[in-house]
Amino acid sequence: MSNINSNARKAVNEAIVNSDQSDIACMVDAARSSVRKRELARAEREKREAEEKRLREEADAAVLEKEALKLC
Repeated sequence: MSNINSNARKAVNEAIVNSDQSDIACMVDAARSSVRKRELARAEREKREAEEKRLREEADAAVLEKEALKLC
């Protein structure tokens, strides 16, 4: 079980039960938006990291090629 206080959990559940339907819809929309933003941020980070890795590997390959040419 999580470390969340059971009284806090009860208070949240009661607040949800006593909330207006439009309030619940707003909370759900906010949660979905947050998930979407995290997914977009993760995709952008992965794309950026892949591009950085590609550039590093190209630079390393260029250095190795230059070193190999010096040895000839």
